[in-house]
Amino acid sequence: MNSRRVLVSLLILNLAQFCLIGFLLKKDSARSEVVPVKKASTKTSKEKIKPANIFTNSFGWRDVESSDYKAYIANLRGIGCPEETVRDIIIADVDKLFASKMRAGFASPKKDLKYWEPEPADWNKIFSEEKWKQERIVEKEKRTLLKELLGIDINSERRKMAGEEDVLEKHLSFLPAEKRAQVKSVLEKFGEQEQNFREKALEQGGEMSAEDRAELKKIRKARETELGKILSPREAELFELWTSDAAIAARHAMGGLDNPSEQDFLTIYKLRKQFEGELDPENVNFDTPAPHEKWEKAAMEIEEKLKTQLGDERYAEYQRGQDHDYRELAEISRRYSLPRETAGKIYDLRKSAENQTIKIQADQTLSEEKRKILMQELRQAAGKNVQELLGEDAYKRYRRTESAGWLQDN
Repeated sequence: MNSRRVLVSLLILNLAQFCLIGFLLKKDSARSEVVPVKKASTKTSKEKIKPANIFTNSFGWRDVESSDYKAYIANLRGIGCPEETVRDIIIADVDKLFASKMRAGFASPKKDLKYWEPEPADWNKIFSEEKWKQERIVEKEKRTLLKELLGIDINSERRKMAGEEDVLEKHLSFLPAEKRAQVKSVLEKFGEQEQNFREKALEQGGEMSAEDRAELKKIRKARETELGKILSPREAELFELWTSDAAIAARHAMGGLDNPSEQDFLTIYKLRKQFEGELDPENVNFDTPAPHEKWEKAAMEIEEKLKTQLGDERYAEYQRGQDHDYRELAEISRRYSLPRETAGKIYDLRKSAENQTIKIQADQTLSEEKRKILMQELRQAAGKNVQELLGEDAYKRYRRTESAGWLQDN
């Protein structure tokens, strides 16, 4: 980690030096007295051309750096630093400023620990809940400062630097930039309130009471009210279709459908939304039989209605999407740029092989030796078909997963 910080520091220093060089060249060019050179004629060929007077300056980093971050940023921009470089320098400086506060959130390790001595075992003292709370407070202060100075969200910036996708940004892409920022601010505000509330409930025993659930609903209702002041009715509808629990569950359920459509999504989403209250784990106390039965009844009713509305074939595709093994196959197919239907074909091969296995195992006319031969032939034929569908590289990857256990010898 230290070596990485050193590399980042060197990079920022080099970028800063580049900015300074550009500034110096610009100032030298502006302050130099350039004497125009006339083309020499045959009569004045022996005349000497007077050299231009060149002046240097004593400009240094202290002329740019400032304890006032706003002045510091203005100075960096003033010498022509690219905006990305300005951000890198300021973020690194702010990280350093808050580093001591961050370190204060953790217990100091024993400095004179010998290599033969055991590591500290009391992790509760090293990583206590209070210290994690303090860390979140410090992180929030840092985010607020960088938002004010640079107009950026540091978490989003770091995800970009790490090549990670900002899922919320993608889900809110239907909104103009200004509204996106407002919505994110509201979500962050009430997200923090909900987090604090949950932590308080855990400290008081863990299980949320009816009063706790009512308070949590108030927080979410207040969030909806504030978002309603920002979003138009259509924007609010799209926000719901992108971010609600029912929408997220519906998208996840779409994983098994070939060529999923908007109508497929809306069918699943509306049913999930209809039973959202009954399916919410926070509304169910699984320690008592009645709520558990209510949850099971709601889940079964959804499945029955889905089968009716989607049709048998589409419902079968929906069901396989709930299977972890199928989703793993679909991910491998996606990673190796294979046709979407590849996962479905292999999934069907597996189901067929499983049915044949049951028949072979149940056939009492077969000897144990004959049964083993038939099972081996079945696995070999299935493995060959799967390899042809996936290709060599993807097939090797698939064979290393738990999902490929049906191709292995028992």
